[in-house]
Amino acid sequence: MTAPIPLEIFDYVMVFWLAIILPVWSYWDHQGFERELEAGNSKAIRSAYLKTYYALWTPTLLLAVYWFVSGRPYGALGLSLTPTLSAAIGMVVALIIAAILTAQVFQAKNNSETAAQVRTELRRSPSIEKILPKTETDYRLFQGLSISAGITEEILYRGYLIWAFSFWMESWLAALLALAVFALAHLYQGTSEAILKVTLTGGALSLLYLLSGSLLPAILLHAAIDLTSGATCWYANRNRGEKV
Repeated sequence: MTAPIPLEIFDYVMVFWLAIILPVWSYWDHQGFERELEAGNSKAIRSAYLKTYYALWTPTLLLAVYWFVSGRPYGALGLSLTPTLSAAIGMVVALIIAAILTAQVFQAKNNSETAAQVRTELRRSPSIEKILPKTETDYRLFQGLSISAGITEEILYRGYLIWAFSFWMESWLAALLALAVFALAHLYQGTSEAILKVTLTGGALSLLYLLSGSLLPAILLHAAIDLTSGATCWYANRNRGEKV
């Protein structure tokens, strides 16, 4: 996993930003978001989505520019386009899981009992329920954010942090530490159950990356998970026994 190039000042700053600043900011900003909701700000959700776009894409683009200017190999981030059997198998696995998750969306859309179960599950995670889109416009923003998270979070937390941490420890320890940082960045979700789900999902994505040797299957699956989770909740909240 470790490329034959040294860490530079940029890397120390980036690791500090991802491991410390971003988790703290995410938690603090979510508290402000909830206060805005309680105050009746109808634009709070849209504002939260836009800020998350900036928070994810800014370090990702900075990393991409620095990587290009420095002439670093993209394979170090798991972004090599060289076809391999393990990467192809990883992509097939990602596509199969994405298909299963898509089927669950249709269940929530067309089956009122499934929709009711989803709504019950949501009530157990109020922080997540609050951040879900309530209007068509916000839902479109959420879909774009889901794709963005699939790309940026995999590059930052899987590709980059595992690569960076591997300079100081074994790759499997680096993957565990990167997973811990990923979980910290989602502490705003509030409940231990929600954080456990994030950790398990992140662990599965890390395993998919390490076994396939490519970040592309993890990017695809991450985006699919976020898109289908959002769609399942969206349709569940609208399927109350009437045809959607």
